[in-house]
Amino acid sequence: MFNKQPFNTMKKFAAFILFLGALSPVAYATHLLGGEIQVKKINSQALTYEIIAKIYFDGTGGLTAANNTTDIKICVGDGKNTVVVPRTSLTALGNRVLLGVYTATYTYASAGRYTVSAGLENRSNDIRNIRNSANPPFSIQTTFSTDGANSTPVLNAPIGLVSAGVRQVYNYNVNATDADGDSLVYRLGHSKQQEESCTTTDIKNFVYPNETTQEGVFRLNARNGDLTWNAPTAVGFYAFVIVVEEWRNGVKISETQRDLMVQVEDKGGPSVAIPPFELSNDVPGIVTSVLEPESSESTLRVFPSPAHTQLKAVYVSPQANTPVFQLVDAQGRIVAEHRENTPKHQHEHVFDLQQLATGTYFVRVATDRVLSSRKVLK
Repeated sequence: MFNKQPFNTMKKFAAFILFLGALSPVAYATHLLGGEIQVKKINSQALTYEIIAKIYFDGTGGLTAANNTTDIKICVGDGKNTVVVPRTSLTALGNRVLLGVYTATYTYASAGRYTVSAGLENRSNDIRNIRNSANPPFSIQTTFSTDGANSTPVLNAPIGLVSAGVRQVYNYNVNATDADGDSLVYRLGHSKQQEESCTTTDIKNFVYPNETTQEGVFRLNARNGDLTWNAPTAVGFYAFVIVVEEWRNGVKISETQRDLMVQVEDKGGPSVAIPPFELSNDVPGIVTSVLEPESSESTLRVFPSPAHTQLKAVYVSPQANTPVFQLVDAQGRIVAEHRENTPKHQHEHVFDLQQLATGTYFVRVATDRVLSSRKVLK
């Protein structure tokens, strides 16, 4: 079990990091490069899980901070326990990067859906797409269900001090795999901040990297996880988040958030023509988790659009199934969900929109995989 410690320890650590930042602007600027959390069930009888938090540090500019981060606070998501998890290893990955791994076990009292999160004080102070970026704490989280044996996906591509060239195409992939053979779907997310109460919220000052200059596209392929930024036009550090969703039998059973940074530099060499600006959260397949339809005969229709009080979705497939209908807002949050119980070739569902704010929404359908979504306006 965890070794619980007073929260004052973390406050002292935060003050220490602030002191380091005052002495060394370089260390303060880049010591946190990213991270994620993985969860594994390790007892088939009890609800006992291994929680593994991975934090990536700049081993050059932030070496002192990395060495002194010997434990981190983790919220286990049951509303009861906030714990301090010890570091089990600190490994040099090359390219200036140090990987700190923080591991412990926890037994939940009852089955349910839990969000495990970790927060570290003080993000980098010069992230271009997070205004006043030094103020919100760095935070990562994973949401998972304890119904059935499962381990959340492993993100195999480590976070390096990656760099992109000005006016050159930048590509990245987390290379996620799942030991249980579940379907994986990718989407962009927002950087988050964690409060002392264990509540995590989107950072209000966060925008997608291409939105800082309103040029080009920043796009994630939901099926294979390929991220493309075509193309950066201004030097500096940029933060972004990739969320890996895990699906089983048409039900999302977990989502893992990786928060990371890229440094855009003037590398010289050939440049590309910058395509027209595209809002990242309006690109089909970004927040809507699109995969190819089950077959060319599968269809999803939604109407009317714009909608006012109700929105009807009709899904037709050559295979009889029990799909899940979801209504998703522009930030990728599920605001309404309905599951069919009777296998049929055609399913219909009506969403009630009366309590929702005016804006852009997406309807998506899941069977054993996520299908193409439809964009609608209210």
